[in-house]
Amino acid sequence: MTRRLRSLLPALLLAVFACSRPAADPFPESLPGGWKRISAEPETEIPEPVRALGCKQARRLEYEGAGRVFAVAYQMTSGAGAFEALQKWRSEPGAVPFYKNEYFVVVRGAPNSTLMEFAGALERAMK
Repeated sequence: MTRRLRSLLPALLLAVFACSRPAADPFPESLPGGWKRISAEPETEIPEPVRALGCKQARRLEYEGAGRVFAVAYQMTSGAGAFEALQKWRSEPGAVPFYKNEYFVVVRGAPNSTLMEFAGALERAMK
């Protein structure tokens, strides 16, 4: 190793570690309308079509407000993968899907009007 490279190595290592921060949680603790997140757990049941499109991980989020809703958020390898998951999702009663950035999200658990209101609030609030 040359003398110059050895002198630059500490600065390079410092720059690399200073720039690496854990990603912020895109799912807020609370939402407009009085919604509060009461749990966030890993989700192990990933539908095969979502898995095939490049799902990195999934989380099950539970919110309480004007009822109780569950959102399963699939983190895809890209925003294009999340969009494709939405396009391939088969509509089902009592479920509202959407995507934002690299997340494909399916919301369930309340009457449809409440689900639509909650899904819109969550999508707008996601970072």
